[in-house]
Amino acid sequence: MTAETYHEMITSYIFGNYLSTIFVTHALVEAALGFRFIMNFGTDEKIAEASLAKMLDVAHRRGWISRELRNRLDELRRMRIAYFHSHIGMNERGAMKRYLTEKGFGYKQHRRDAERALNIVHDYLKEESAGALPITNA
Repeated sequence: MTAETYHEMITSYIFGNYLSTIFVTHALVEAALGFRFIMNFGTDEKIAEASLAKMLDVAHRRGWISRELRNRLDELRRMRIAYFHSHIGMNERGAMKRYLTEKGFGYKQHRRDAERALNIVHDYLKEESAGALPITNA
């Protein structure tokens, strides 16, 4: 995780670039987890280069993150997918389904998602900064 990525995430939100905020929060988590796998004596390079979903599953199994945080990070992953990939109509993974389900359109939905993404990253950073101790109640 770099200071530049963190700065980009915060300034994106402040300037109302909510979709960018979502993308950068995703990138920050993916980069931080990937770095942790790479620093695991080089044995986890393939996991570090895998999808965020794979990294979340392995990190949870190893006790690096709690089940609750794993689920919240997966929510962030799915949020990014809805905006980044063009899932048409009422596809479960698409933005239109989110708009209709959550009763928010365009700017309001983007802002709400960006706020949620920032809260998820905050929870991730809080749990990670606790010293990366194994989670016992997972």
